[in-house]
Amino acid sequence: MTEQNPDTANTSEEAVAEIDDMSTALNASLGGMTQLLDRLNASERQKQAYAEAVGDGQYTADLRRAFDEYQQVEQFEPGDLVQWKPLLRNRPYPADGAPAIVIRYLSATGATDADEQSEALNLELGFLDGDQAFLVFAYASGRFTRWVD
Repeated sequence: MTEQNPDTANTSEEAVAEIDDMSTALNASLGGMTQLLDRLNASERQKQAYAEAVGDGQYTADLRRAFDEYQQVEQFEPGDLVQWKPLLRNRPYPADGAPAIVIRYLSATGATDADEQSEALNLELGFLDGDQAFLVFAYASGRFTRWVD
């Protein structure tokens, strides 16, 4: 039976651990790059979809319809079920045609949507996600109407 030098054994174990750490770091770095590329591609897809929509002959009529819908702000009470108005969905949740429940109106704090938008977020809505977890987010109330079953 061959005896292993304890110094060599530790060095080998340390080398394996270092390689594992480097591999983990590389995978995390590649994952981050993939996410960045996905975001850039999504942004390009959005720009392309916008350019196509603007070129559609229906665009002006849809724009005016969206404006009219947005201007008609309804008042809701906590516990009311609501849904997106036509053409006004700007977030992935809740899904089109799916209800959300009104939690409360927010005080005028100047909270706004993402950097690209400037509308005030004045209504908290709750919904169940795919894992049946109850989530609550702020929205602009002008984008919602009472839910129709």
